Amino acid sequence: MSKENVTRDGRKAWRQVLKWPDSCEEGYDYPDLALGGVDFHALGNGRYLAEVVCTLGAYQGYQRYYLLDESHSPPIARPLTFTTYEATGKRGQALTRIQTEELWGAPEFDSRNGRLKVMNKFRGSGDCGTLAVYSFDTGDPQLQEFRAKTACDGRGAGQPERWPRVKFSRQPDDRG
Repeated sequence: MSKENVTRDGRKAWRQVLKWPDSCEEGYDYPDLALGGVDFHALGNGRYLAEVVCTLGAYQGYQRYYLLDESHSPPIARPLTFTTYEATGKRGQALTRIQTEELWGAPEFDSRNGRLKVMNKFRGSGDCGTLAVYSFDTGDPQLQEFRAKTACDGRGAGQPERWPRVKFSRQPDDRG
């Protein structure tokens, strides 16, 4: 199966391999059948980060990710779990650490350094939200950087790299 320019028919075939849930498939309603909403990013040594778009949303959607390891025969595919922070509290000002298989936001993969950056806008103007950066050195995602601006005040749109950095600690068994 091709990993390039995956069409809607290709999406059906890759779903048999990656096995994403019905909830993800039901949410994908892109009208252009030529676009399958599945992208593959090379991680090296026969491993790929498979990105499956579940829904597009008004200005961002959510994705699920899988590690496809073709260095084994037969290839191995498994879902990935990410550490991230979610806005909580009365006015969404607090951040709570969570583990999830769904990442909301606009993803961008940097093939030079093998990192995934996900910008999650809290509203369309992008003046508030979160920015997460993950590496995949071991195949599992490791949270490298997390920035957040929970105050939607009309300032800072388009500059999430300047938002306050969230400090987090890594535990030996922690993926983030």
